[in-house]
Amino acid sequence: MRLYLANLFARVRRFSSVLGDSVPPVCPQPLPASLSEIRRAIVQRPLTDAFLRSMKPPPTGRLEISDVRCAGLVFRVTPNGIKSWSFRFRATGRLARATIGQYPAIGLTAARARADAMRQEVAAGGNPAERRRQDRAGAGTKTFSALAERYLAEHARRKKRSHKADERNLRKHVLPYWGNRAYAGIKRADVIE
Repeated sequence: MRLYLANLFARVRRFSSVLGDSVPPVCPQPLPASLSEIRRAIVQRPLTDAFLRSMKPPPTGRLEISDVRCAGLVFRVTPNGIKSWSFRFRATGRLARATIGQYPAIGLTAARARADAMRQEVAAGGNPAERRRQDRAGAGTKTFSALAERYLAEHARRKKRSHKADERNLRKHVLPYWGNRAYAGIKRADVIE
């Protein structure tokens, strides 16, 4: 098929030169091997902050630009103008993607650093996308209010006669301020305030 198209192109050029019409000297573009090759076409180039700021959204589809300097880091632009970072990797033989965050909230150097950390996790046998999914699923149980409920149920109500006072003090003074915070993020300086 390709040979036929090349011969046809050559005949059309000869015919047009006989008629005097000028045909621009262009070679026919090679046909893609498959449709999936067209869909997976990702532009590869070294990314800079100036280039990222000047990116215009594509009229349709999603534009993905792979960073040459950081393997797996991909800059994505949607038709709505939303710019984001993602990290492409192979997990269990399949191509997977983990979202890093939106641009410009996460800059180029921070995105490269996070992609490097994710690459190390993949090399150690982990899956960054799956880990993040599990973190989000367990996020509701890692708040201070969930910890306070667990404390009241497992310790205070069983072992203290003053459990009602503990519960009242937690609900009145502590939970309104720290209820939705992750308990791992509360430090000694926060308690002193």
